[in-house]
Parts: sequence; structure tokens; C-alpha cells
Amino acid sequence: MCSNKWNKFFSNPATFPALITAISTIIVALVAAYITYSYNESQKRILQMQTIEKFIPHLESKKNTEVKAALVAISALGNPPVALALSDIYSSAGGKEGGDAIMASATSGKQIGKTSIIISAPSNYTDGDAKAGWVYLGSYSSSSNKWTTQYFKFAGKSQPQPKDLETKIVSVNERTGQLNVRNNMPSPQGEFSEITDVLEPKSEVKINAVKEWQSSGYMWANISYKKKQAIADYSSKR
Repeated sequence: MCSNKWNKFFSNPATFPALITAISTIIVALVAAYITYSYNESQKRILQMQTIEKFIPHLESKKNTEVKAALVAISALGNPPVALALSDIYSSAGGKEGGDAIMASATSGKQIGKTSIIISAPSNYTDGDAKAGWVYLGSYSSSSNKWTTQYFKFAGKSQPQPKDLETKIVSVNERTGQLNVRNNMPSPQGEFSEITDVLEPKSEVKINAVKEWQSSGYMWANISYKKKQAIADYSSKR
């Protein structure tokens, strides 16, 4: 019964022209969509290159503050991976400082919904109320065994090695201010995951593990923390 219907369908002289027209329409639509997508991506890349071009004189400056400001500006314009790549190319003190600032405060294109600004306290990190996330610890020089930036206050040694911080409770540095908590540390390409919470100065967290990002000296930590006090909620559209 079914085969008879198909035989009638394909034996109809009008079938093939209609079928070819339908297939051609689909192919044309797919090609048009691909061309549009490719064009949009090309325009994004052109705009990105034009933006970077404007900052090159600042990146080549002998003033570290100017190099840092240029890198942070490129990141803020929606290009953290590009800014990090440039910080490696322009690897002066300003380039390193710029990369460090991006690690601490870069926004994410995936950021949606509400993020809590909180004060956290140690309490009991093993119970069900404890939260987990990734935070930026700071920049560490393995050659000199020193932290060039510290976004947490470390108890005991003033210059502990990164791995020595694991299992320790540390507090957010008052001098550097609020600190972002993320789902993950940056990808190898320098893409940042969304911000889930923001820790206020003096907030205490437990460090579970410490990892270096791409052999750069930029140290990240997986932490546990608990909400002691919710200060505010804000919607992020970045």
C-alpha cells in the first residue's frame, strides 16, 4: 500500500521539478545564512583589529601605567582573551600588571541574572550550606618565590608558596577590595566564566586547591565559603 503511494508520487511528472525547487530553496537559504554569519564574524574581527590598532601606541609606551590602562580598556571592551594575549606580547611590568588586573576583574559575556555581594565567614565548610567557586589569588613569581600581588591576606608566612595555601582559611585583602567568585578559572584561551558571587573585604574562605593559569604566574584557587550576610543583589547584563 505504502509502496504504491510512493510509486504514484514519483511517477507524477510534476514531482521532480517541485522537489528540485524545494531542495534548491533550502540550499540557497543555508548558503545565505552561512554567508551572513561569516560576514558578521568578519566584521567583528575587523572591528576588534581596529580597536587594538588604536591602543598600540599606548601598549608600546614606556610608562607602565599607560600599558596597564590600555590592556584593561581592551578587556573592558569585551576582549579579555585578546588583552591577555597582548599582555604576554608586551611583557613589560605594565603588561604583567595589566594581565593581573584583568584576572582579578574581567567581565564575562555569559554573565546573566543576579549576583550576590556578600560577606562570608568560615563557620563549617563541610555542611550543605557551603558554596564553592574559583577566585583569583594574585600573581606569584616562582623565580623569586614572592607574590607580586595578593588579593587575600595570608596568615602566618607573608610569602607562602601557592601549594602551601591549600586547606588554609584566608581573608579578602582590604587594600584590593571586592573579589569575584566564578564557576571556573579562565580557559586556556583566556575566556572567563560568569561571576556567581562577589566577596567583600575581610570575607573569609577556605582554599581547597591552587592552580596556575598557563604558566603565567597568575594563581587561581578553588574555594569553599558560606554566606554570613547578604549586602545586596544586582542584575548584571554584561
